[in-house]
Amino acid sequence: MRSSIEVLSAIGAPTTEVGDPVASLRQWALKVMIAAGDDSEVATALEYFGRPTNWYDLWTAYEIIEDDLWNSTPSKMRPKPTKKLRAKRVLLMSRKWVSEADFRTFAESCNYHRHGRRRPLKPEQSANEDQARLMLAHIIQHWIEEKIA
Repeated sequence: MRSSIEVLSAIGAPTTEVGDPVASLRQWALKVMIAAGDDSEVATALEYFGRPTNWYDLWTAYEIIEDDLWNSTPSKMRPKPTKKLRAKRVLLMSRKWVSEADFRTFAESCNYHRHGRRRPLKPEQSANEDQARLMLAHIIQHWIEEKIA
């Protein structure tokens, strides 16, 4: 009798490197890109995501996803901005890929580090690069799955 075990990362992607969700996402994304065909938004977002971690590239990868979601949504179905969120963010939040609190921590942390550390760090700006990358990996996974569905 033979059996096999498939190890999954924290985001559910198959991995051979237990404990490395970024490497797992990269492997998964390559398979998805092959299945999805030539998609310049996916390729560009993954290019930024695949670079050594820095706050600018994390935010740029996120903005590519946000713009792609917006541009692929018919204008009459686009949400209106709220007091707290721009319309593009409302569109992302409507998918429930991440909580609003987690996204706020990601966004505030990226903005804090991208624009200079002028003030003391606030709790909502407290994500480290690994936490921010993992949250972005979660968004990328859902975004790509939506694109190829």
